Amino acid sequence: IERLQTENERLRSANHEKSGSSESTLNESLRKCWMIGLTVLDIHAYPVKTIPEGGSVEFVDEIHTSLAGTCGGTSYTASKLAMNVQMLGAIGTDPKGVFIEQIMSHANISTNGLQRLSSHRTSCTVINVRPNGDRPCLHALGASDHLELSKADMDGIVEDMNEYANGIKEGMAVLHIGGTGLQQGCPQEQTVLLLLRRIRQEEHDNAARSPIIVTMDLIAPHSGMLDLLTEMLPMVDYFMPSIEEAEGISNLSGPQLSGSLFLNLGVRNAVIVKSGSLGSHYLPQLSNASASQTKETIHHIPICHDVIVVDTTGAGDAYCAGFVTAKSRGLDDLMACRVGTATAGLCCTGLGSDAGNTSWESTVKFMEEHLTS
Repeated sequence: IERLQTENERLRSANHEKSGSSESTLNESLRKCWMIGLTVLDIHAYPVKTIPEGGSVEFVDEIHTSLAGTCGGTSYTASKLAMNVQMLGAIGTDPKGVFIEQIMSHANISTNGLQRLSSHRTSCTVINVRPNGDRPCLHALGASDHLELSKADMDGIVEDMNEYANGIKEGMAVLHIGGTGLQQGCPQEQTVLLLLRRIRQEEHDNAARSPIIVTMDLIAPHSGMLDLLTEMLPMVDYFMPSIEEAEGISNLSGPQLSGSLFLNLGVRNAVIVKSGSLGSHYLPQLSNASASQTKETIHHIPICHDVIVVDTTGAGDAYCAGFVTAKSRGLDDLMACRVGTATAGLCCTGLGSDAGNTSWESTVKFMEEHLTS
């Protein structure tokens, strides 16, 4: 915690020396993240005790809408934590898409990378939150899976990233891949793969530059996901699946065995398995290629204590947002996992992906109070 507070103070002081004022300047100059993946509008009903029969009506306490998805929800929370976020997503030109743009504008998320597709509706999910926490969902596929970046789009993104990597802009740049779509073979998958190759080729051609940190999450993996990950993971620094996703893809049980499979596929730095109420497990890439993961090399980060859980929707996305923000601030991996845990814990205190987190400082305070050292 002391290291975290010291780093926070150092960054704030550096910002005041340069601008004499606001945190927003720090946003612009020191921390930028491009996020690509599922962008949806979530509609929550809470609490849903039963689905009414026929044409009858059942009353609920609240209906809530939020920007969500492994790109949308993560972007929203990261922006709250003072990241300069550029979403690379696709929406329709329907009212749902217009509403998403309004949410992004209010949250200071750049819409420069947002594609508006008149040929597809905006992806949307209706989430029925049960009193016991279960969340049966209804999802309408839409524009999100049809994101395609042109060569000019990619040139612009890579050029912007290079300004950070080559020291033209001070700070650190991160690319977060929030899943690759819900359908095998969708255009978004190839878009992500091409962008990754471009970034790593630039890195290879100029060894003196600072690396771009690449993090990756998943969303509802399809049957061909292992083949896709075999191509992608050697270009990814941190892979952050849920325990259900890790076990489902690997056909192996537990974070140690399932996580080790992804390390063997070439993840550069670490696999972080998000295990719900069991916390998360950090598996570092060992310097000795022949070494295997043991209980001594795996680090367990428990969940936050004394938290009243309302809804767990978006908790995994919030974890990723916290981790990415912490890494962009120069914190070590385990501290970043702790920040991710606190960010996820705060998200669970309200309804929807946008709940709980209001600022970097309040999230750090929550971590100090609710996460065991």
